[in-house]
Amino acid sequence: MKKRLVQLLFLSAFALLSVGCKSEFEKIRGSGDTDKMYAKAFEYFEQEEYMRAQTLLELIIPAYRGKPELEKIYYTYADTYYKLGKYIMANYYFKNFSSTFPNSAQREDADFMAAYSNYQMSPGFRLEQTHTEKAIDDLQLLPTPTPTAQG
Repeated sequence: MKKRLVQLLFLSAFALLSVGCKSEFEKIRGSGDTDKMYAKAFEYFEQEEYMRAQTLLELIIPAYRGKPELEKIYYTYADTYYKLGKYIMANYYFKNFSSTFPNSAQREDADFMAAYSNYQMSPGFRLEQTHTEKAIDDLQLLPTPTPTAQG
């Protein structure tokens, strides 16, 4: 009887401690404060914690629709997929960025990263080459740099 009571108390104490111990990431994610999530997402990105940054960016994208900050958020969101090695998703989000923000200063970078994501997925020469062909096609569509006139 005493042994069972001790086990029950131990389990109760453990349950209380585990419920009350949320990480900082979990607190921010559950807070609903988009400004905090925005700041922390970029902090995580700088610290190369791409999965956490991606999670927070995904949560705040709807809140920033129509605002100028969305451009930076969306590009960084696409970049987290690239950094995590999820090249199919990176390709999709970089292409989506280019079509959503056609006048962005980062559009050429996004087009290049979309093509480079296809390049990263290219298999050895003996395997099926769909991604290689897509990478070549996308890279050929990029603008050729021209020498700037110095005067």
